[in-house]
Amino acid sequence: MKSYVLILCVSVCLPVCCSGTVIHVPGDQPTIQAGIDAAVDGDTVLVADGTYTGDGNRDIEIHHKGITLVSENGPAGCIIDCDGSSSDNHRGFSFNSMNENDKDSILQGFTIINGFMTWASGGILCNSAATIILDCVISNNFGTDGGGINFTGKSPILQNCLIVNNIATSAGGGIFCQHASPAISNCTITGNSCPSHGGGVYCRMDSSIEIINSILWENSSVNGNEIAMASHSSVNIDHCDVKGGSPDVWMEADCTLIWGDGNINSDPSFVSSIGGNCYLSQIDAGQQITSLCVDSGNDLSTNLGLDDYTTRTDQGFDNNIVDLGFHYHYYVSTPTPVPTVNCEITMPADEYYLGDWFECKVAIINPSSNKTYVDFPTFVVLDVYGLYFFAPSFNSELDYYEFDIPPGTTEIQVIPGFYWPWGAGSGSATWIAGVVTPDFSQLFGAYDTFEFGWSE
Repeated sequence: MKSYVLILCVSVCLPVCCSGTVIHVPGDQPTIQAGIDAAVDGDTVLVADGTYTGDGNRDIEIHHKGITLVSENGPAGCIIDCDGSSSDNHRGFSFNSMNENDKDSILQGFTIINGFMTWASGGILCNSAATIILDCVISNNFGTDGGGINFTGKSPILQNCLIVNNIATSAGGGIFCQHASPAISNCTITGNSCPSHGGGVYCRMDSSIEIINSILWENSSVNGNEIAMASHSSVNIDHCDVKGGSPDVWMEADCTLIWGDGNINSDPSFVSSIGGNCYLSQIDAGQQITSLCVDSGNDLSTNLGLDDYTTRTDQGFDNNIVDLGFHYHYYVSTPTPVPTVNCEITMPADEYYLGDWFECKVAIINPSSNKTYVDFPTFVVLDVYGLYFFAPSFNSELDYYEFDIPPGTTEIQVIPGFYWPWGAGSGSATWIAGVVTPDFSQLFGAYDTFEFGWSE
């Protein structure tokens, strides 16, 4: 029972009811920037799978807003192609928050490629913004100070990200920091380069970086292939795999290196699979050796929220001591068919007064010409100020419709028609309708919502 409620709440209710307004791109707004511009603090901009490029889908700016910008299915399916060049500069994202009262934004689940900037970074610029960046791949970008990411000011968070094959013409091939205190965890920083300082990570001007459970390997620079620091900066490294170890860290005399527990200097033995090229070699997954990065983190993967992710080519979850470095989203070995069954809620109006005709219907639309989906549960939920009532019984216990969904449109009469009575007071509620798979593991197609109100 609990698993059913969890799937319903996470997949259907939470995006609608608990995190402000959900703005779909391209469903509600045509571009990512348009979705951001339409959002206010607390809103979520949810971006569908696809490759996004051109105006409104690059040089994306989030200024002075505390919103969540998230892809539907992770970085493999949602790609920001900046398509930049030396003559036509473009970057993926810019975050700017000069006001101390501004709320933090969250960026989650994007691949950012082909940024090219002749100032700062080509992938992401965080200027005085304590942005939280999760589950992103920043690859093949070009900049001056920071090929992949530039952190200037504040204390951003970079978690479970892959920073790979970025180039800076000055310093910080992967990541550049100044006056900033980023917290970096479970990231893989590899294949980045610059000509001066910090092929992987460079920090200067009183920066203080914490790096934990991460891999820094095969980056290149004249001073500090993996890490370099200057101008009263410090780096705290704990449970990481750093090529060359502490002797390879370049630092000026006024800087501090804190070399914590659990650090190693061992080839991570990257292998390739369906999601990319930075999986970890593991005997249990069919390779000849097991990387020393496996089970070498500082905590259980469950406690870090990575137990539904993988570093294995056979897609086995990381369910023990957390592995070091970037964790991929789970990929099935064969493509999952794209579901096409959708729900549409219809009512006579969205505001009701005494004597108005009231009813609620849900249409389940299956555009297939010959496919019938057997025993697929359909949830219709009435949200009244955070209390959920499940059709058809309309009590607080879990309930749902279950029937075959043939081609065409199947209609459910959720509420039989009646005239709105006297004495109902005033208020509002939201209908939520969606079909889920028979094992209740995920939504099957698009859900729908309908908000309505009533007054005396």
